[in-house]
Amino acid sequence: MVADPLPIIVVVISVAMIVVAVAVLGVATWLVVNWWNICQAKNMYPELSTKNGFTARCVR
Repeated sequence: MVADPLPIIVVVISVAMIVVAVAVLGVATWLVVNWWNICQAKNMYPELSTKNGFTARCVR
């Protein structure tokens, strides 16, 4: 009797997708925290704007 490999493949792919999602979320969190700290060091606050295109900047 031969075991069906499909359940194992589905589990491996699901775990890989979760690992990638966690890594992306970690990088995004690091970027936002870094941006916040850079703005705070300049005594400013971060601002996202869609005026004249998408911009991310530090403002007073």
